Amino acid sequence: MYFPPAIIGMGLAQPQQSPQTQANVTVTAAQGGSNASTRNGEGGSLMGNAPPIFYGDRTRAQEFLDTITIWKTLNYKKDVIKDPYTRTALILTYIKGNNVNSWAKRQLDILIQKQQNNPETAE
Repeated sequence: MYFPPAIIGMGLAQPQQSPQTQANVTVTAAQGGSNASTRNGEGGSLMGNAPPIFYGDRTRAQEFLDTITIWKTLNYKKDVIKDPYTRTALILTYIKGNNVNSWAKRQLDILIQKQQNNPETAE
């Protein structure tokens, strides 16, 4: 049985957990009822299982990247995945822990700078 998740919020401050732990994601039914075009089209909630949190264990890096690739492929029509800025920010929420926090923060700073310098993303 498949229930498409809708990402409502993700806690940023979490204690260090094992690499098997899934992200702290609240899931709800897709907004707009059971309309298949909403669930599976550009809007609606993301489909599939959220990737596990990556804590910086290099032996699990490829597994994490493969999981992200599958998740992105499954949700390629979703606005959050189509947009490189929101997609990158979303994926950064799955990278946490002492081994990777400074790297993820640098990537976020670079992303914000690029977003601010890109006139197409201005609201």
